[in-house]
Amino acid sequence: LRAQDGKPLLPPPSIQHLVSGDGHIQGSEEEVLRQWQADRVELSRGAVNFATEKRFYFLTFALYGHFEDQMRIRAMLETALELFKDARLRQIVRCMLARNAVRVGDLQAADEWLLPCVPHSDDIHMDTHYRMTWSIIATARGDFAGVLSTLGQQVPIADECDRICGVIRANALERTGRLDAAVQELIQAAGSFHDGMDMIALDIRKNANLALCPQSAPVARRLFTSGGRSDTLTDIEPSVSRSEGSRLGLFIAGWVFIICGIL
Repeated sequence: LRAQDGKPLLPPPSIQHLVSGDGHIQGSEEEVLRQWQADRVELSRGAVNFATEKRFYFLTFALYGHFEDQMRIRAMLETALELFKDARLRQIVRCMLARNAVRVGDLQAADEWLLPCVPHSDDIHMDTHYRMTWSIIATARGDFAGVLSTLGQQVPIADECDRICGVIRANALERTGRLDAAVQELIQAAGSFHDGMDMIALDIRKNANLALCPQSAPVARRLFTSGGRSDTLTDIEPSVSRSEGSRLGLFIAGWVFIICGIL
């Protein structure tokens, strides 16, 4: 797996103006949908054509990340699963269906979509999507130790999933009391891109039901934006101290008021 890391799947040249390798739409949604429908028709004729399957996969992956309507996403993914013959693509789509089920709160369906998948594959893309999906389901169940075991720092992750896996890992670190490590994980996940934190915010919003990184994300954004290298806990503690000081001041003032009233 480690030998495959840093070698991302790339969309075919014919659609690189429409979608990026990490699953973002670069052209118009209408044009992407038009090409998706054309490839769907071609694949539905039954001919095995891996070039078309690969193009159809990248279009499906981009639309999966682009659409907000989870029922529409599920219908699109189920169509793709019926048409794909390639084992790698079938596993990735099953994992996407499982993550879609988590988003709508149906963990039983998520388990069922994931069940036929290969848990440990020698293909980094199959392996990563399984690990990531299992970890998202575990996050929904509160198994943060399981997340850290499955998405440990030493586990090779396919490039297109680096960021979201970093967010899931950061959330598990935060939930197990390692806030400083969670902040650093988010900063690393944002990478060197100027919009890295905006993409992380989008990942968090798309998985709103998981309530990812509620404390670490605001601090990471502040440090990432400012380019600061200050200690994270030092950055957090002053606001906590001010809050505690305010409560103490109100408590004392209340007692003074009561005592004065008695006197």
